[in-house]
Amino acid sequence: MLLCKLVAENGSHIFEAIGLLIGMEDVPVEKQTDFLSSLLSPLCQQIEALIANAKVQNPEESPAKIWNIQQIIMAINALSKGFSERLVTASRPAIGLMFKKTLDVLLQILVIFPKIESLRYKVTSFVHRMVDTLGASVFPYLPKALEQLLAESERLDLSVPSDALRLNLLAFFAIHGSAFIIFLFCKNLKIVMSLYNGMRMYETG
Repeated sequence: MLLCKLVAENGSHIFEAIGLLIGMEDVPVEKQTDFLSSLLSPLCQQIEALIANAKVQNPEESPAKIWNIQQIIMAINALSKGFSERLVTASRPAIGLMFKKTLDVLLQILVIFPKIESLRYKVTSFVHRMVDTLGASVFPYLPKALEQLLAESERLDLSVPSDALRLNLLAFFAIHGSAFIIFLFCKNLKIVMSLYNGMRMYETG
């Protein structure tokens, strides 16, 4: 948990600074890959271990685990800010693949902790960041994220302030382009209708 402790003591700023340093295009690709892997791999492993433990316990009775997961998501989110879309999708797609694998891991949090608002907020924020970082290549991952968010949203009142970020994310996706809407339409009409309803509530709320 050394990296978790690092986030707790220094906030996410140190990871953002590291990301800005290793995310530069003049860093040799081998070193860049090694540096990023040395950070993302242990963080993802910690998430997976915490999720595995939560499966045999009541997730809502694990405040320490929830806090640790939040710190890790914050670290990864901050780290990713140093990497441009052009670098991770065009010039060095292997870097983009590492972030996609990380996204896969973090999306599991929505399944295991569907009712923990603080974790949903953090994961949603990371999905938003990955849209900026991975561009169109992130689209295949979005239905899974939206299905989990919208499934829980059906139980909640979407007008409450705690869901503001989720609605902002839906607005961002809708603005991002028709290709995303078409993609969702082909995959799941219910998600498109939920997205539309969410947008209407966002506009009128």
